[in-house]
Amino acid sequence: MDVYQLSEDDEPTIEAIRLLIELRETNNAAIACSKVRFASNGLELANEYECESLQEFFADALEDALEYVDEQFVGAKYSHREAKQELLILDVEDLGMSQSGVELIALFQWASGELGEETAHAIAADDGIELKQSGQSRNPLATACAERNHKFDMDVLQQAPGFAKCSECYLSRNAVQHHLKQDVPKVCDACDSIAYEFVY
Repeated sequence: MDVYQLSEDDEPTIEAIRLLIELRETNNAAIACSKVRFASNGLELANEYECESLQEFFADALEDALEYVDEQFVGAKYSHREAKQELLILDVEDLGMSQSGVELIALFQWASGELGEETAHAIAADDGIELKQSGQSRNPLATACAERNHKFDMDVLQQAPGFAKCSECYLSRNAVQHHLKQDVPKVCDACDSIAYEFVY
């Protein structure tokens, strides 16, 4: 599902892309991410060459692949062997069309609380990154605590706020601030007290 090589973009190319999509059942995130690329590329070509019989096929294949990514990849936990820690997929962003089709970027949180991003396919297809738990029925951002209801460890907030994680929804302070756009508790430089707002 990762590589195909054809001489030029024409109707036989479109048919070849269709066959590639039908070749594999979508039963893991790596295949789903590949199908997002192939289906979006195929749909663009089918529209260009006015292949009405395949336009609906590619549109449906793209919708199904994106749905799989949303339901199974977002919220999944992976173990990164090289980094020696787990990561949680928070969300995916659509980077738009490239030469090989739509590219998805995965936004994730390390077990340490730090944030990162990588192409979704690079995470899902990397042999050094092992799936520990599917994201099925779990969306970390959608099920996060309400604003200002997060429960952070006060000692961690004072000493290393970037590594503080909510004990209820497990999102880091950075994820709450950057991805949810919520207020986060701050540490007073003068007295080390913690609050959402300070009145001076």
